[in-house]
Amino acid sequence: MSGDFVSFSEWKGGEKKGRQYLNRYRKVSTPDDTYIEIKFKDNSMIAKCDLDSVYLLHDYSWRVTTKNGEHFYLTSRIQKDGKQTTTSFSRLAMCNSEEVRYNSPDTLDCRKKNLSSKHVNNSIPEVPDIDQEVINSLLPGEEGEWQSHRYGGALYRRKSENRWVVEFQSPPFSKSFSDCTYDNSKILSREASYTFRVEEAIRRGLVYNRYRVITTPEDSYLQVEAMYKKEILYFYCDIDDEDLVKKYRWHIKDRNSAQSRDVETTLKSMVS
Repeated sequence: MSGDFVSFSEWKGGEKKGRQYLNRYRKVSTPDDTYIEIKFKDNSMIAKCDLDSVYLLHDYSWRVTTKNGEHFYLTSRIQKDGKQTTTSFSRLAMCNSEEVRYNSPDTLDCRKKNLSSKHVNNSIPEVPDIDQEVINSLLPGEEGEWQSHRYGGALYRRKSENRWVVEFQSPPFSKSFSDCTYDNSKILSREASYTFRVEEAIRRGLVYNRYRVITTPEDSYLQVEAMYKKEILYFYCDIDDEDLVKKYRWHIKDRNSAQSRDVETTLKSMVS
């Protein structure tokens, strides 16, 4: 229905396990359901599963295969009795049921409400006894709104003229503000100059170290944007470190070893 609120978490996963890469996935919340969307390398299709099946995305790498050129299935190669064999996501989600029936034409919807076993009178077996803490640790967290206290440009007071000045470079630009009255309201130069600086920095794309709170069932922490060469990457820190995130401009730099990176700053706080 139009107007219904649907929220998406950030994509998670995608790391290498053995010789293969795991699938990326995210949590989707709608007014009627909450489930996992599964992404594939070519981004051409999306599969779905229940939250309590997320551990299967951590254990195996899944791909889309077709049967008779008509139906698509989520399958993986697994080790069974010392041999490699192919199995479907739906079979594992249904506790290794020998045969699984899909209740809708969407055979990439591996949520248990869309699955039934042919050998137990269409009843859905219980989920295997899996550690709920493990499942919680694999689920994407809930994200807060992005915040920022670091904007480009310079803001300073010119005492001799009792003005506040905003300056930018590349291209160079300068604008000064003095106290004034508009529509019977007094506008302070400090407030006007700060507002202008923020708006101009956003327009120029000069917003640094945006951050937000990520909340999982087990923890809450900060996700922080930082520049690495010419791209934006993320680093993570404790919520208690929020003041440090606000006080300095942070960037990511390669260590001497190309296998690792550091988060660094110059020990000079920026003008607020």
